[in-house]
Amino acid sequence: MDRQQILGQYDWAPGICFRHQSKGVVPTAHIKTIRPAAGGLQDIRACVDCVVEMNTRRGPGGGCCPD
Repeated sequence: MDRQQILGQYDWAPGICFRHQSKGVVPTAHIKTIRPAAGGLQDIRACVDCVVEMNTRRGPGGGCCPD
């Protein structure tokens, strides 16, 4: 799968990447929602570079956390 095909599998919205907070608000994809011990819910979002890297590490056909 090429980069555009990978990115096309996600819905994108402005947000803060979980790995690159210093980039500020950038296009991000929702990856997962977690429930921290302190309570509440926390959405985990990833930037374009992180989404591509995560999919590359998963190998052929490996999407990330669809929900």
